[in-house]
Amino acid sequence: AGSGLDSIVTGIRDRGRAEPIRIVAAAGASILVIVWVVVQVGIGAGVEAGVTGQRATAERAGLEVRRLAGGDPCHLYSEASFPIVGLSAGCRAGPLGKVLAAWKDRADRLGRDGVRAFLVLHRNEAMPPPESTALVAEVPSQGELAWFIYARR
Repeated sequence: AGSGLDSIVTGIRDRGRAEPIRIVAAAGASILVIVWVVVQVGIGAGVEAGVTGQRATAERAGLEVRRLAGGDPCHLYSEASFPIVGLSAGCRAGPLGKVLAAWKDRADRLGRDGVRAFLVLHRNEAMPPPESTALVAEVPSQGELAWFIYARR
């Protein structure tokens, strides 16, 4: 859009050669670009406002995991915002992906290595804890959602 506008404006700089249609086209293009920028800034601000609240709740969930880990090495798996939750927790973190199906084996292996394993789910309601795991905390999120934190027993 910027290159096109530049081309139009460059073409009418020499007023002696500028045709009225070029001046009107440049003015119209300028208005369209300004409106487009205003709309994009509005969309960006709306997206950021929604993400800011979700990011804050993910940080609170991470801080709760940090408290629960008590300074021990930890690894958490989350279905949402795992980098934010992990950074706030001070733990290694990864996406949940297919881990839930192999949770017991993964948590046992981490436990043998001296690493506390956490499962952090962002949902409307808690799920039954996987085998060898307990629901250890719930951190409120936005709307009906909450962060459910599970740890290997």
